[in-house]
Amino acid sequence: MDIKSKYQVKVNNLVRKQDLPELPKELRKDFEDFCNSIFVEDHYNCFGLNNHTLKGDLRGYRAFRNSLE
Repeated sequence: MDIKSKYQVKVNNLVRKQDLPELPKELRKDFEDFCNSIFVEDHYNCFGLNNHTLKGDLRGYRAFRNSLE
């Protein structure tokens, strides 16, 4: 049985071009693992992050916000 993720993950291009290359290898790997795990594990709990359902054309998807405050 295939599992379809209900997440839309978008990473800003500047994060990939500027920020990620400056991080230590371990943190880059953590970032990659986190993004990949969103599609495989914990489909609707959003890892306990603040999240909400989307409306309109994106109904059925969820969004989460991860602040570094």
